[in-house]
Amino acid sequence: MRGQIAIADRMRFPTDKNIRAVYLVMLVLGLAYGMSVGVLPIHLDRTLQFSKIEIGQLAAFFAGGLIVSSMPTGSLVARFGAKRVLTFALAGYGVSLIAMSFARTFPEVAAVRAVDGIASVSVWVAAETLLLERGEAAEKAVVMSFYALALALGYVFGPLNAYLVSRFFPAAAAFPISAALSFLAAGLAATKLDDLEEGPNAKTSHEKEIALLVTNEPARGYFAIFRRIKTSAIATLTYGAFQSSVVLFLPIFLERERSIAIEHTMYVPAFFAAGMLLFSNYASSLGDKYGHLRLMILFAIIGCVMIGLFPFIRWFPLMCFDVFIAGAALASLSPLALALQGLVVNEHELGRANAIYNALYATGILLGPVVASQIFEHFRGTAMLLSLSAIWAFYAVFAWLNSADDPRYRSVTP
Repeated sequence: MRGQIAIADRMRFPTDKNIRAVYLVMLVLGLAYGMSVGVLPIHLDRTLQFSKIEIGQLAAFFAGGLIVSSMPTGSLVARFGAKRVLTFALAGYGVSLIAMSFARTFPEVAAVRAVDGIASVSVWVAAETLLLERGEAAEKAVVMSFYALALALGYVFGPLNAYLVSRFFPAAAAFPISAALSFLAAGLAATKLDDLEEGPNAKTSHEKEIALLVTNEPARGYFAIFRRIKTSAIATLTYGAFQSSVVLFLPIFLERERSIAIEHTMYVPAFFAAGMLLFSNYASSLGDKYGHLRLMILFAIIGCVMIGLFPFIRWFPLMCFDVFIAGAALASLSPLALALQGLVVNEHELGRANAIYNALYATGILLGPVVASQIFEHFRGTAMLLSLSAIWAFYAVFAWLNSADDPRYRSVTP
């Protein structure tokens, strides 16, 4: 009973108005993401008639934008504040969506995808920096889980909206609608957020200097920080490779090899996000209580099994259930990984740790579709899905071998 009360206490909705404003912004952005992601494979495959290899290469341009801008974004946040970077990045994402409606050739779409990557990672770094700065130490996991849930809600309803649009308009019509949502999110960020240095929870310059002076360890370089956060960093690398590959190629697999109408495949990311939506917050609270890495290993195993079973399921409702369970497990990894990262680095290292985290996520997005497209092209979709299952098995073993990275892994709190 006491354990249930403790978990319920950790699940309280944050009261800081800026944290709540970020959630609202990310909810609106999630709708834009969900709509655009839902139609992107259809647009590239059916409308523009790109091959699977070309679709994988286009994902590499998106990831390239993420990688080249991840580290500089951290500097921009420090220089101009999270609010300004977040606002301009959201507007930039809207511009990229409008441009996607007009892009037709491979170079044009590649350029748009690169801008999409630059804008997206700028949104993530700015939003996560604001949340980690303002969230109390004891509630960082819950703060980040609500952040993930806000995006998940958008991913649930975004693809459904995309399906409705596709019934009456060409698939590309979803892009300007998504752009309007992104511009709305930018307006909300500009009007409802304080600057990072303002607000009741912001630290004064003197407090920041004291925080640097009292730390037990000197500032570390990027490689030293990576060694400290490697279980979180490799988790996001794996998730980036998995997520980007599934988003691009699972709809094509279902249509080509399972004869499922392409319009119905839009439901798949919605079920994945719904699993996260219903379980992620509770998973984060369990991670706070029992150790984040312990749950990350368990969820990686569950994800491995669900993805490995998927190509052998023929009934579409059961496929959706499989994806729902996979989403509950794998999509819950992100807030757990960020919370673990916040525990094992000093506060003044969070910015660099977050830059590493997002850079590796981008690297996964870069490598995943390139490799998956080759496997899909030469060995069909079943082999591709089994390879994605295998990377989660690898991560579970890697995390278990490095379980000492989580100071609470071997001790369970009563």
